[in-house]
Amino acid sequence: MIFFLLGWAPSPIGRFDIIETAPPSVTNFFLLDAVIARDWGLLWSIVTHMFLPVAALGIVYSVYFAKTTRAALNAALNAPQIEFARACGLPERKVFGYALIAARTPILTYGAILFGALVGGAAIVETIFSWQGLGQWALEAMLQLDLPIIQGFILTAGGAALIIFLVLDLLIVHLDPRITHG
Repeated sequence: MIFFLLGWAPSPIGRFDIIETAPPSVTNFFLLDAVIARDWGLLWSIVTHMFLPVAALGIVYSVYFAKTTRAALNAALNAPQIEFARACGLPERKVFGYALIAARTPILTYGAILFGALVGGAAIVETIFSWQGLGQWALEAMLQLDLPIIQGFILTAGGAALIIFLVLDLLIVHLDPRITHG
C-alpha cells in the first residue's frame, strides 16, 4: 500500500532501482560499497529500498519486544525498592530510571532471543523483496535439499547465536552485580 497507493517508497523489487548498476564489490554489502565508491545517488536508492523490508521485520518483532519490556517494567515498578524510592520523594523520572535498571536483564535477554526469529524472518523478507541474501540462499538450499549448504547455514546461524548469547551473558554479569561466576 505504501508503494502502490501512496507512492512513498520505491518499488519493492531488489536492493536498488532497476536502471542503476551495483557499486564495485568491496564488502559485498551494497550500502557500504556505495559509501566506499562515493556514489551518493546509489546510496540514497539503497536506503530507500531498505525502508519496506526493515519496516516489515521491525513492526512485527517490535510488538513482541514492547510487550516483554512492558511486563518487565511493570514488575520492576511494583517492586518494593521502587515504592521506597517514591516514598523518599524522588522525582518520577529518577524512579523510572531505577525501574529500568531493575528490568534491564529480561529486556536484554529477550532482545538476544529475537535474533533467531530475525534470521528466520529475514529469509521470508528477502524472498518477498527479491534480495539475494543469506536467508534466501538458505531457503533455496532447503527447497533443493542441498545438505552441505543447509548444514553450513545451520552451523553459521548457531555459531552466531552462541556468540550473541555469550556476549549477552557477559554483559548481564557486568551490569548486574548480583550475578556471580560461581
